[in-house]
Amino acid sequence: SKTHSNNELFQGIPDGSIELPPRAFFNSTRDQAYQWSNILNWRKEFGGTTLKLTGIYELQEFVQKVQNISANDYVFSDLENAFYLFELANDIIANTDQVKWTLSSYAARAEVNIEDNLLLTGTIRADQSSRFREGNRTGYFPSVALAYNFRQFLPENSYLQNIKLRAGYGETGNQAVAPFGTFQSLTTGQNFSFDGNGEVVGIGFGGLVDEDLSWETTKQLNLGLDFAMFSGRVNLSIEWFKKNTEDLLLDLPVPAVNGGGTILTNVGEVENIGLDVSLSANIINSEDLQWTANLAMSKINNEVISLGEGIDEIVLPDPTNPNSNVFVLRVGEPLGSFYGVEYLGPNENGEAQYTEEPDIIGNGLPTFSWGLNQNLSYKNWDLNVVLTGIQDYNILAATRSFINNLPAGTSAELLDPNNPTIGNNIRQSTRYIEDGSFIRLSNITLGYELPKIKGVNSIKLFISGQNLITLTDFSGYDPEVSTSNSATGDSQPSVNFGALPNPKQVTLGINFSL
Repeated sequence: SKTHSNNELFQGIPDGSIELPPRAFFNSTRDQAYQWSNILNWRKEFGGTTLKLTGIYELQEFVQKVQNISANDYVFSDLENAFYLFELANDIIANTDQVKWTLSSYAARAEVNIEDNLLLTGTIRADQSSRFREGNRTGYFPSVALAYNFRQFLPENSYLQNIKLRAGYGETGNQAVAPFGTFQSLTTGQNFSFDGNGEVVGIGFGGLVDEDLSWETTKQLNLGLDFAMFSGRVNLSIEWFKKNTEDLLLDLPVPAVNGGGTILTNVGEVENIGLDVSLSANIINSEDLQWTANLAMSKINNEVISLGEGIDEIVLPDPTNPNSNVFVLRVGEPLGSFYGVEYLGPNENGEAQYTEEPDIIGNGLPTFSWGLNQNLSYKNWDLNVVLTGIQDYNILAATRSFINNLPAGTSAELLDPNNPTIGNNIRQSTRYIEDGSFIRLSNITLGYELPKIKGVNSIKLFISGQNLITLTDFSGYDPEVSTSNSATGDSQPSVNFGALPNPKQVTLGINFSL
């Protein structure tokens, strides 16, 4: 696929205006992406055994070329077609950029099915990414899965129709490195004066890079049991998993004496252990009335196993305020741990008091989540209700701390005589760590299908609502949204600094089928 976009802008200012002088801007962005996939399948049956072999080769490439030109202080303010005469400007700035990456993948898979009772699958995958340097570009990721059905051992009159045992092990890779991210970059704006009178244009290093970056690897073990009961009307699935991520791609702080900032590197190991349970039931299935329900629950705990030789903890900044360190990666503790001091309340003078030494004061990663989806139909009516919930995690209410730290702070919190009105209302304290648990009516839809009309297959009226009710103790607008998660993932989650809430929506509609 190819895309090409141009943006052209010319602003002519009348003579005598106190605004900026006439100026123009041009941007050209060209994106080109392609994917080439080749799949070869071979299948053979040997009595009750089926063997299937698959080979895959895939190549992906993306190229982006960007050109920017800006022209300021035009000689003329209203010249026709001045945009195409950049040379008439006294100040011209041009810059270009190119982004390019490729990923080539090879995979081989073998599948064995013995009388639909024993199923065995083995896969080996090799990925080569241009985001890494030569010698580190290839990652090998094997996987194997086994499933066995015990239905032939169950009596005919049993309420159980099937029991399936599943086990699997697999490895996957993460290449979340910017193209050319292992090469030292040069940045403009590093001007210098050699004679003390005027500056000359200069460039400097853009920051430290790790030339030896390689694939982040996740290794996961799964054990599961599936049950089919009561003639298939009830199905239960239970799965335990253990997932270890090694050589994590993390931005580590660089000491100020070495230039400051961060450096992306491979470091440490994180372990996740969890249990997933899903239950589906066809509760009522009569001619006029049907009721089905699906319940899914997930319990997960994670722990930092290692941060590299000689490193026990790494303090990370708040993504919404880099000058405030509010997260810590600590061996033996979970990801997403908030780092700060404990708030002790106001002293007799109304000043905020805190403990002196910072420590772990909460965690921004949920450990338990669930969802319940129900469908109810009665004659021409149907109702769908979806409830979701997330429990056992904290949110840093950064919006509160910002308001309380305004020079003329007059928030309700500061006006409360039980709270301090002066002193340091610091962000990284238990004062702004809140319980983020919630239960939400995510969706409810009521529909009615009108009686048949000649020439029309069906007409259905419906009303639907999303995010109508949320039960939570969180003081902000929405506990489910975060300012930080999308950019920082699990290491710095659940910071709410003016995050836009999920909107409440009510929809009325009609569906026709001709």
